[in-house]
Amino acid sequence: MEPMVKRSLARGCIKGFAIIALLAIFGLGVLLAALWLEHRSPITLPSLTGHFAVGRTSYAWVNNRQIDELSPSGANREVLVWMWYPAAASPASAPADCLPPAWRTACARTYGVLMSDFLTRDPAVVHAHSLSDPGISREQKSYPVVMMRAGGGALTTDFTTLGEDLASHGYVVVGFDAPYRTGLWCFRMGG
Repeated sequence: MEPMVKRSLARGCIKGFAIIALLAIFGLGVLLAALWLEHRSPITLPSLTGHFAVGRTSYAWVNNRQIDELSPSGANREVLVWMWYPAAASPASAPADCLPPAWRTACARTYGVLMSDFLTRDPAVVHAHSLSDPGISREQKSYPVVMMRAGGGALTTDFTTLGEDLASHGYVVVGFDAPYRTGLWCFRMGG
């Protein structure tokens, strides 16, 4: 093969690889832009199938009699409890955030820009059906309790749809998040 043909073939290959690289970079940019737009698009969780309005509350429970053996500071054992329950419909009750603001901030810090801004939906635009801390419905004298524990380090609030729907059918759903057992833990309830 002549040197001129070899050079022409080499230039053609380099030009082809350059075009492929530019197309790949352009495609990646379009993909990231689409993911970023989807991240910010509001979404409402599936509708409730029961007839009760749903309330949600949360508590930080501390066991003052037991030290958390995994805590580097020797703090007492603590869990965060989330409860969904049949609620007395009240126009004064505000909608509950799917994930409270302090927890959204902690998620963003923990999971980084790629995960929190591109690969997941912004929890601030997820609309749940729960009301924040309304009174319990007086339709029944008592309600059965369901204990819910998220697995694999997931947050209990990742199962909001399930908790809300069970509560809409007359169950009190109690889930908890614990330090060192849940993928994320926020000591401030906030919002």
